[in-house]
Amino acid sequence: MADHNSETEGQQVRTNGPGQGLITVYVNRHAFRVPQRPVTGTALKELPTPPIPPDLDLIRIMHGGEPDLFVQPDEVVELEDGAEFFAVPRTIVAGIDDSHI
Repeated sequence: MADHNSETEGQQVRTNGPGQGLITVYVNRHAFRVPQRPVTGTALKELPTPPIPPDLDLIRIMHGGEPDLFVQPDEVVELEDGAEFFAVPRTIVAGIDDSHI
């Protein structure tokens, strides 16, 4: 299991494996230095302190006009440097359309 070290903007995850380059990913606007290897949605939710609770979902912000993606807890995610993730409510309650009032 990875060790966690506090940094100014987030946390650094160290690994004992040789030759694994570190990249920066963002969870809720906090930077985390992690090994460039596939991780699960659950592992991403555990990066912040305290971890993201199970009643929140994780989305990956996509760029270039692509729609953002929900990340399931057991989904394996290929990390790229600069990848951005946000915790969001599991159910988004739409506002009331009051244009007819």
